Amino acid sequence: MPPKKFSSLQAPSLSIQGVLPTIQGYADLMRFSKPAATFIIFMPFGQVVALASYAHGALPAWDILRWCGVFLLWAFVGRSLACTVNDVCDRDIDGRVERTKTRPLPSGRVSVIGAKLFLLAQVIFDVVLYYTTSPLVLYHGLFSLFLTLTYPLTKRITNWPQVWLGFAANYGVFLAWAALPNPPDVKIALCLWFGLASWTVCFDTIYALQDRDDDLHLGVGSSAITAFDYMHQFLWTCAIIFVTCLTAVGILNRQGPIYFVASVGVTAFAIFRYLLSLDMNKRKSFSDALPLGAGVSFIVMSGIIADCVFSQRAAA
Repeated sequence: MPPKKFSSLQAPSLSIQGVLPTIQGYADLMRFSKPAATFIIFMPFGQVVALASYAHGALPAWDILRWCGVFLLWAFVGRSLACTVNDVCDRDIDGRVERTKTRPLPSGRVSVIGAKLFLLAQVIFDVVLYYTTSPLVLYHGLFSLFLTLTYPLTKRITNWPQVWLGFAANYGVFLAWAALPNPPDVKIALCLWFGLASWTVCFDTIYALQDRDDDLHLGVGSSAITAFDYMHQFLWTCAIIFVTCLTAVGILNRQGPIYFVASVGVTAFAIFRYLLSLDMNKRKSFSDALPLGAGVSFIVMSGIIADCVFSQRAAA
């Protein structure tokens, strides 16, 4: 009997059918389809660029675009790496939590070995990005990497992992500060970092309320558990610290009135309005915290840019 002939189109189609789910699994591992968190991580970079431009005179448009492109890549890689290491460390926990049980590792769409190799590749790429910039950026990049890689462990050794996350997720302030040729004063960077960290603790604690019952059952640390009995006071304290730090940043950088109206005033209004309407009995209000975090970051950034543009036109 002659050998059966196959169409030349059949083999590639079978291969593609096998490859596409794998690609999708790794894309989900790095949350490729959920860019809100990447946007939030990029915002500290962008805010430092805008603050530097205001303090030292307008940067050339090409320099602004170039640095923002570089920082957006750093934010994307850093966020993707953080998601991968978090899923690798929490793969057993995620499978027992309703919201996370369909993630690539607990669902079996990505193997543990594959995820670890992918994580190694991400770490190497991240270090190379910093190495090719400057020694100072490399030092800050390695510390940022340390904060990112150790964050999942904080859920097991502390009841306040969101605090660690706040400082890790906003370390872009110092990466941008180290990379820019004329950065803002280091006191401004410190104040911005602390304020953004407080805001991250605030909205991520609200977001974590979705998993509070599961975390209690599994014994996982979370500020959503630790601060639950005084949740409103805790959230308001974090929000007030954030707004206070934004005010201090404006004073230290000698910002104009537009900054204080938009970046401080509108931000405070948006946050306080949300906290006043927060219903602890409605799960939907908890999931709204992540888009709120992105929206507030955009408001702060927009206020700095608008103030910068207006001051330049007034001086012309």
